[in-house]
Amino acid sequence: MKKIELKSILLYALLVVVTMIVVFGLGNLYKNRTKFTKEKSVLNEIVSSIQYNELESYKMENPNFVLFVSNDDAKKQEEILKDVIMKNGLQEEIIYLEYDHPKRIQQLKNKYVKTEFSIPNLLVFENGMYKSNFFEKESSFQEKSILKFLKEEGIIE
Repeated sequence: MKKIELKSILLYALLVVVTMIVVFGLGNLYKNRTKFTKEKSVLNEIVSSIQYNELESYKMENPNFVLFVSNDDAKKQEEILKDVIMKNGLQEEIIYLEYDHPKRIQQLKNKYVKTEFSIPNLLVFENGMYKSNFFEKESSFQEKSILKFLKEEGIIE
């Protein structure tokens, strides 16, 4: 009788351990899957996108461009910018910097922007050099202020 109880207890313990491993494994798999299937930016559909580590080589090949810097919290602003891009045919002038880590934003700021810098933002590069950014001149990410900024920078007429 004691052998049966001991055997049942060991079998029950083994079942609990296997169940816990499966539950935690599936939980981890779910987190990793949702991380990679996060909603992409609406701008990926209409403009080119680059990673931070590709910026230097992009500047060499395309010295004049506007870089849109964003994060996962800026979906509303991305929709506004998408409308501006589509209405003004700016698909070739604006590129999207894919957000991968807050550290990248700080590196971008330290390397290029020495003034006020907020996210989301538009950075203007001319002749491969940083020229200005949207929040140096404007405080509200609205269609009217974006158009004003792009006109002042000579991106649109």
